This record gives sequence, structure tokens and C-alpha cells, in this order.
Amino acid sequence: MNNTLPAFPKFRYLVIEDKKTIDQFLNSLPPYSDFIFSSLWSWNTNPQIKISTLNNNLVLQMPDYISNKSFLTFLGSNKIEHTIETLLDYCNKQNLEAVLRLLPEHNFKNHDLSKLHPKYELKEDRDNFDYLLSIEKISTMQGLYSKKNKVTQFQKSYKYKVLIEDLNKKSVQSKIIKFARSWFKNHHKRRVVNENELVAIEKILKHSRKLNPKVICVYVDNKLIGFSIFELINKDYAHHGFQKANRDYKGIYEFIYMEMAKYLKGLGASHLNIEQDLGLEGLREAKLGYQPTFLKKYTISHK
Repeated sequence: MNNTLPAFPKFRYLVIEDKKTIDQFLNSLPPYSDFIFSSLWSWNTNPQIKISTLNNNLVLQMPDYISNKSFLTFLGSNKIEHTIETLLDYCNKQNLEAVLRLLPEHNFKNHDLSKLHPKYELKEDRDNFDYLLSIEKISTMQGLYSKKNKVTQFQKSYKYKVLIEDLNKKSVQSKIIKFARSWFKNHHKRRVVNENELVAIEKILKHSRKLNPKVICVYVDNKLIGFSIFELINKDYAHHGFQKANRDYKGIYEFIYMEMAKYLKGLGASHLNIEQDLGLEGLREAKLGYQPTFLKKYTISHK
């Protein structure tokens, strides 16, 4: 499985041909968003992501989503203590912050964490927990009264059209990019986040044939008012990467989620990963409203 990847401490840059290899690392795990290939590839902006393998674990050197500073993470549960010690030692030698980030809870599922505590600081990385939504629940908004009320308001207020469109079509790509650029121009999050996310959307569209994402678009009066890019990871899990909508249309975000869930339910999927909230207060509040469960992640450093 790992023959195309260099052995640590050697790294090489991520290439699109790595999709099959990285998919294999996630095969028996829930889809942690940071390791899903389409997410890795689309966020592979600047600095570029580097990959390696250590003790048959996947090792990544990647930029932080907000600060852009490089850090190390790994996916896998083999020789945990040796892997942690080796990577932290490398961080010190390479002048990287000596903290491993975005470590999936499943890395430690067969490990006695008490063995780590005397030597390491192991912390839950709440800002980067992935939100897992029940597709069954979201498809009807059952029990989600506030969300359902917003969907109902949207449905009553607008004459809408919902389409699952072909992201390989240049006309669809142009429409999505034009809408995204306008959205970012009118929304003032941290500038680096906006710039990176726009580049990420452009990358996923450019390589759509190899990454195979889908897009759901909502129109009112033949005008695009919102879209969501997503993909089916396996028979159970779907991953939602990018979603932008015009908030002037009340309830549009909730409506897109419901329509996306209906489509995914028809494909037999049970859970939708809508990624982390990055500690952004408004985003956290909105995502918690869907009554999620979590894929937990950790940071680890020396005490």
C-alpha cells in the first residue's frame, strides 16, 4: 500500500495520483475530513502539502487552515509512541512548532492513553472536531424545529428549483466560481481564509473528473442563490466540502442541507461529514443546531 510514498523522514509533495493510496489508509475508518483526498487536494495551496509514511502510518506536513503555518499530523495506529516521539523530534530539528495536530481519535482506539499522559500533553482539539450529521434526520429535519421552521419559511417564500448538476461541465464550473467570488467579496472573514478557500474551490473544479465531487444548486427565478459541493465516500458516509449561499434568501442554508440529505438518502448513505467549525462562533452555533455527533481529534506535545 505504501510503496509509492517515501519513508520518513523523507517527504514529497502530494500529487493527484496519490488518491488511491490515501483512500486505502481511510478504508477501515470513518472519513476524517482532513484526510479525505478531495479535501487534501483542494486545500493543497501554499505551502503545499507533503506526504510520507512512518510505521505504516500516513504522515502529512500541511498548512493550518487559518494561520497557514505548517505542522505535522498522522493517520494510523501503528507503534503510536514511537511515531509520536519521532515526529516531535523532527519538529524540533526542523524548527516547526513541536505539536502534532488533527490527530484522529481512531489513532488511539487500541492504545492505553494512560501510557501517554506521563510524558505527553494530549488535548482534545475541539475547534477541529468533525461534525457528523444523520442523513435520515436532516432529510426531514425531524426534531430540528428551528431548522425546519427556516426550511418551511424558504419553501413558502420562493419559487425555487433544485438541481444536482454535472461539475465536469465548464458552464457549471463557471457559474460556481462566479458565485463563489461574489460571495467572498461580500463576506469579510479573515482574508487568508477567504483566499485559501476560493483557491480550494477552484482546484476541486479543475480536477473534478479525478475527484468525482457532486454539486447541488438552488435557483430562484433562474438565478443561482446557493450551492453545495459534496461527495459519497463509501456506502455509509458522505462528505460536504464547500457551501455558499445568499443569506438574503432566509432559510437557504437549511434548505440546501435538507435537499442534499434527501439525495444522499436515496443513495443509501447514513451520515454526512460537514467538517469542523475552526472555532468560528457563528459557524459552531449553526452546525450544533443539527444535533451532530463528532469525530474527535487531538493535539499532542511534550509536557
